[in-house]
Amino acid sequence: RADLIAESDGEVLIVDHKCGDYAGLDDARLRSHLLDAYRTQMARYLDAMDRMGRKAECWIHLPFEGRLLPLQMVFLS
Repeated sequence: RADLIAESDGEVLIVDHKCGDYAGLDDARLRSHLLDAYRTQMARYLDAMDRMGRKAECWIHLPFEGRLLPLQMVFLS
């Protein structure tokens, strides 16, 4: 389940918190890890919103690192 779902002007923002020891990973290794670990979960969130006819963005929050990454940065970069 998602940690935060917010709506603004008809668009949905989904934020999922992921806690782990990511401090030692460079950006490429972090993206690779997040992609391997959470691709299916994030795709399900976006698919559910799409099935309801809703535009949605998905972000990953890494609270221990103080980072908030848009899904596109993680999965398309």
